[in-house]
Amino acid sequence: MLALSRPYGVLHYRLDGPADAPVVVMANSLGTDLRLWDAVMPLLPAGLRYLRYDKQGHGLSDLGRADRLQDHVDDVVALIEQVARGPVVMVGLSIGGLIAQRLASTRPDLVRALVALIEQPDRRDTLIARREGAIYRFDIHLQGDRETVFIDV
Repeated sequence: MLALSRPYGVLHYRLDGPADAPVVVMANSLGTDLRLWDAVMPLLPAGLRYLRYDKQGHGLSDLGRADRLQDHVDDVVALIEQVARGPVVMVGLSIGGLIAQRLASTRPDLVRALVALIEQPDRRDTLIARREGAIYRFDIHLQGDRETVFIDV
């Protein structure tokens, strides 16, 4: 288990991918832990480093106060500064998307690109994140029971 020391205890996280690769931080939805992304991981491109974590009070992370969105953003800032060590592609699902948006608005120096995933039934989602003229396109195609993820960075 990898853990980052925080004022309330520890924040559990996992790193996958080459140590020198660009980092993609993945923030999951409320009531889930970092295992939410397990089925997606084999579909993501090689050559990137994926940092997944358990929010305060989720999975193996200690229970913090986390009564404000900013508490979660502070945790992501600490992960990026101490573990990723530089700007990241920030991916958030549901409340993770809100965390990602708040991070991008308050600490744009830490975000190369932003992807906020919000569930919308009966629709193919195309998500575009822009930063200083660079366009990152993330397409999610739903095919029956199976999801295929295509990421062009």
